[in-house]
Amino acid sequence: GVFPEPQQDAVIQVASVVQRQGAPEPFLRVVFCLQHTAPILGCQVLSFDSEKQLLQVGRGWGGW
Repeated sequence: GVFPEPQQDAVIQVASVVQRQGAPEPFLRVVFCLQHTAPILGCQVLSFDSEKQLLQVGRGWGGW
């Protein structure tokens, strides 16, 4: 495989899991998706029309 190149490969999905230190399970699971995506059990799925929107919202949400 080849690592994706940002000039030609769109970001299509970014996921974040938030867990309190010492907690047995995460309390939040979020998946940011390009275009419509089917529901994912146990996750909040957020869909965006463009890669730019996905990255802007995701960056503001999780600091990445």
